[in-house]
Parts: sequence; structure tokens; C-alpha cells
Amino acid sequence: MSRAWGGVVSFQRAMVGVAQGFARRCHGRQAALRRMEPDEWLVRCEFRKL
Repeated sequence: MSRAWGGVVSFQRAMVGVAQGFARRCHGRQAALRRMEPDEWLVRCEFRKL
């Protein structure tokens, strides 16, 4: 069974990650990402000021 991990990120940082093909969580700390398995998902919530 796959799990999904959540992360909140600014719109600008999310677009940099999309353009460069990577995701970053927890200010770059590796502990949270090491717990992820290959079949799991990372869901990013992107906020913009209106």
C-alpha cells in the first residue's frame, strides 16, 4: 500500500522544484525523506498571496 506525505511550500519554491525535477522538505533535512519508500507520494500544498 502506498502512502502520501504532505508538505507546505511557497509557490516560487514549488515552481523551482518542478522546473528542476526535485522536491525538498523540512528545509533540506534528510531524515524525513529517508523514511519515504520508492512507491510513496509527496503532495505539495502551494500558497500564493492574492
